Formats: sequence, structure tokens, C-alpha cells
Amino acid sequence: MMILYNAIKHKLASPRWTPWVLILLFVLPVFGCAQTITDKDIKGEEVEFIINFGAAVDTTTYRYYVIISGTGSPAIDTVTDNFFFFAPGQFLLANEIPLIENQDSDGILFYYTNYFSTWADFIQLDTTGVNLFNGPFTMTTTTLDAQIEEQQNFTETPGFNTFSGSSAQIKLRFPLSFTSIGSATNMYFQFLVVGANGDILDSITDGEFIKIEDVINVERTDSDASTPAAPANITEWEVQIF
Repeated sequence: MMILYNAIKHKLASPRWTPWVLILLFVLPVFGCAQTITDKDIKGEEVEFIINFGAAVDTTTYRYYVIISGTGSPAIDTVTDNFFFFAPGQFLLANEIPLIENQDSDGILFYYTNYFSTWADFIQLDTTGVNLFNGPFTMTTTTLDAQIEEQQNFTETPGFNTFSGSSAQIKLRFPLSFTSIGSATNMYFQFLVVGANGDILDSITDGEFIKIEDVINVERTDSDASTPAAPANITEWEVQIF
């Protein structure tokens, strides 16, 4: 390149070469210098949940839930004995209302204030199929009749059909655009198995999450002390971002 540069300097003495020489002087640095390009972080576009159980999934006896949030661990009481679980959109029977009010005098509103408002979305597997419910899940009414009506206004999101897996496995893969977590950098999640009486039979450790900005996976073998019936027993799980 130095030889070429000296040759250009020599040609400057000739007026007819001057325009072409000036062009070369501007162009040569562009092609002669190395450029460093830094790849942007890869942001995932899809998520996959794989949950394995001790025996074949039984939606006639149990309800299975995947609950997600973009701001922190989705809250739910997995510790208190006789805690009655229900989810937004669920039709509540008359004999279930006292069970809800036994948790707190605010009844249904208590669940929304302390639990459901921390959820972005949830997926429910039961006898009706696999249904996605998008949040936010909030409630402000204080009278029981109004709360029951508002509770039942939450409906599943149409067009969500992603279930696969073996008999003893739930496998869900879908675009992140189906969720309500927006620009969150982490996806927090909780898995629940709920019995016919509304009792939580199995769950995973609170606070589990995966980074959305990484193409990465998180997997665990369930090590809690609970020993529910095999179809309700979470044995291992994996979450992956694609």
C-alpha cells in the first residue's frame, strides 16, 4: 500500500491526474482498514416447556398449570394445608365459595390482590384441552356477586394449540408473542398439579426463571418431599428458549 501511496503522490504533479488521485485517497482508507463487527445479543422467539410425570397425565382427575410472569415469581400458596386453588376464568360452584372465603375475608378479591395480579399468563390442561389465558388478572369489585361475574369474564385466548409429548409428559412450544410479558428480559414460571377438590398436589420451587435474551435451557429433577399419585407427581422438567 505504501508503494501505491508514493505513486499517487508522484502523479499529483500532473493536473490531469488530480481528480482521480483525490478519489483514490478517500477510497483507499475504507478498503485498507480492518473493521470489527459485534453481533447483537440473540433474543429468543419461542419457548418450550417439557414436564415429566411419574405416570400418564390424567386430565379427568387433575388439572395441570403452567404459570408465567415477566416481573417475578408468580405468587401462589403452595405451603398452606387445605389451600383451595382456582384460576381466573374458572366457573365456581356454590360450595366452593366458602372454601375461598376461608382463606381470607376478602374472598375472591384476596386471590386477585395477592396471587393472580402477579401472573402474566397461564396455561391450563384439563378435560377441555390445552388453554392459554392472557393477563393482566386484576379485580376491584368488592361485592360477592360482582366478583363471581368478573371472575368468569376471563376467557381463553383463541388459536392456541401447541400440545405434544408422550403419555407421561406435557410438552408445550409456542412463540413468545403469545404471552403478555412484553419486553421483559426474564421469564419466571411455576408448574402446578391440582386435584378435584382444589388442593395443590405438586409444584416446583418458587423463583425459577429463564433469560429470554439467551438461547438457553434450564432443567431440573424434582427433589421435593411430596409424594402425590404418579400422574400428579412432577419428576423432572425442562424449559428452553429458541
